[in-house]
Amino acid sequence: EAAAADAIVVTCHIDTDQVELDQIYAAIRGAHPTIPLVFFNGHAHQLKFRPLDQNSFAIESGKYFENIGYITFETSKEGPQRLLNLEWQWVNATKTKLQNLAAVPADQFETEAGIELRATMNAYFSKLGLDEKEGCAPQTYSPNAAFDAQDSFYGLYVNRVFPDVIMNHTLAADTTPFFVSNLATLRAPLYQGEVLFDDIFTISPFKDEYHYFPSMEGAHLRALMEATKGDELALGRLRKRYLGVHRDQTPFCNTPITPEDNTPYDLVCADYDCITLSQVLQKLYPDTYTFREYPSSYTSTAALRQWIRANFEC
Repeated sequence: EAAAADAIVVTCHIDTDQVELDQIYAAIRGAHPTIPLVFFNGHAHQLKFRPLDQNSFAIESGKYFENIGYITFETSKEGPQRLLNLEWQWVNATKTKLQNLAAVPADQFETEAGIELRATMNAYFSKLGLDEKEGCAPQTYSPNAAFDAQDSFYGLYVNRVFPDVIMNHTLAADTTPFFVSNLATLRAPLYQGEVLFDDIFTISPFKDEYHYFPSMEGAHLRALMEATKGDELALGRLRKRYLGVHRDQTPFCNTPITPEDNTPYDLVCADYDCITLSQVLQKLYPDTYTFREYPSSYTSTAALRQWIRANFEC
C-alpha cells in the first residue's frame, strides 16, 4: 500500500534531534527506502529544520502557535520516488499572515463556522472567569531578560513571588530556603497594563505543586547548581529543552545567594524540577537526598495570581 502512496507523513511530539526520531526514521526506511518521508515535530519549542536524506526531512515550528511551518514540495510522477522542489518557511501566526497564506481577500477570510466558534469561545472565556481582572502591571516583565535586569520576569518570580507567597516561613525560621526554577516555567511575558486571569494561565498553565529537599548541605547545593551548567551529568537534552537563543549557561535560575559550607538549606522547586534535580543529586551524592512535598498553600499558577493581586493594584 505504501508503494502506491506519494509520501509518508509522520506527526510526532519528538524533538528533531532526539534518538527516538532516528529510530522511527530507520524503521520506515527499512521497509520503504526511497519514498518521500516527512516528519512534523514538536517538543523542543524551537524553529528547527533537519534534512534526513534527499527524500526526507523533519521540521518543528516553535511553540504556542507563535509560528506556522509552511512547506511546499512535489513528488516525482515517473521513475524512482523523489521529493522535488522542496521549500519551507516559518510564518508568524497572525490573522493577516494566515489570510495571505489562504490567498483570499480580507473580507472573505472569516467563515460562518469560524465566527460561531469564536462566539462560543468568548462565552466560555467569560463563564470560566478568564476575563477577570487580577491587577495592572506597571511595566512589562520578560522571561528572556537577564536575571538581574530591571525587567526580568524570572528575577521577579524568584526574588518576590517565592518569598512573598510560596515560601513557608515556619520552615524558613530554622533552615534557609533556596529556590530553583527552570527557565521554561514562565511561558510568556507579563505585559504592562491590565492583567487578566487568562494572562496568568498563559504564563503559568500547569498548576505545578512545590516540593523540597530538606536540610541540604551548602557545599552540596553549590555542587548541584554548578553541575546544572554543564553537560557532564547528561543535562545536554535538558539544556536544549529549556534554553532559548539568548541563554547559554544554565537551564535554571535560583535564589541569588552563595550557599555556605556547614549551613543547611531547604532546596525548593516545582515538582517537575525536583525530579530532574533528584537525578543529578543521585549521581553526585548517591542515596543522600530525597524530595518531599513543600508545605505551601499555593501552586505555581495560584502563587503568581495571588502575588499580582497583592502587589499590582490598578
